[in-house]
Formats: sequence, structure tokens, C-alpha cells
Amino acid sequence: MTEINFYGDEDWTRARTDRNGEAKKMMLFALPFFVLAIAAFIMRMQMLCIVAVVLCGAVMIFYYDLRVSPLVWYVRYLRELRQGLTHQTAATLVSIGEDDVFQEHVNVREVIVNVFEDMHPDGERRFWLDSSKKLPEEWKGRDVAVTSQGVYITGMRLMGVGQ
Repeated sequence: MTEINFYGDEDWTRARTDRNGEAKKMMLFALPFFVLAIAAFIMRMQMLCIVAVVLCGAVMIFYYDLRVSPLVWYVRYLRELRQGLTHQTAATLVSIGEDDVFQEHVNVREVIVNVFEDMHPDGERRFWLDSSKKLPEEWKGRDVAVTSQGVYITGMRLMGVGQ
């Protein structure tokens, strides 16, 4: 394998489908409390109506923060990667981070490349790679062309192979 494109139409479709599915689950979990609030309002039971509305809102906020919000941010991230301008950088792959970093609402790993031929430390550049994507370990120390949108890697290929 000499070239890796990390994001395709299937990633975009899967992320949007997951986000919409979680939003539907959130509404489904809050629905019984909403129905209870409507019933209490009709029967003029003020305290029960207030409690049901508070519970409905609490369930929605809790589920949104835990499950829906990360998917909303990931879909925004993918949209920016798809629509933004890309840049190619020729460099030597120095290291691939092992620890996840939470950067702009997305879990990423650090990838260090060196753009100088003599591997001088001043030539090191840091890029972010989605933590769900993998780079082959055998690419370390080899010349690569990094396709990026800002500091986020969208693709990578080995230089001098198949050209």
C-alpha cells in the first residue's frame, strides 16, 4: 500500500447517519416525560407538569452532551475536511503519536514530519490525524507526501513508489 486517503463518502454518510440516529434516540428517551407533561397540563396538575418538563429537559441535555454532541462536532469536522483547501507537503515521517489528544472537539493523534533533507529539528512540522485512522508503522523514517487541510491529515502517500 503506497497511498492512503483517510476520508471518503462512506465516512461522511456513516457519520451523518450515526448523528441522526442518536438524535432520534434522544427524542425517544425524552418522549415519555414530554407526554406526561402534556397529560399533567391538560389535567391541571401543575407540580407534575413542572417535574415532567424538567425531567424531559434533563434527559435531552444529558443525552445530547454525551452522545449527540460529539457526533455533531465530528460531522462538522468532516465537512470542513471535504470542503476546505488541501495542501501537499513532502517530508520524512518522524513519529506517530500513541496518545489521543482532544483537539477542536475531535480525538486526534500527533504526527511529526520533517521537511528538511538533513532532518534538522527546525524542520519538524506537527499534523493531527484522526485517532480512528491508522498509519503503517513501517512508514516511519520514509519520505511521504502529506495531504492536509490546515493541520489535519486527509491523506498520505509514499514518495518515489509507483511514480
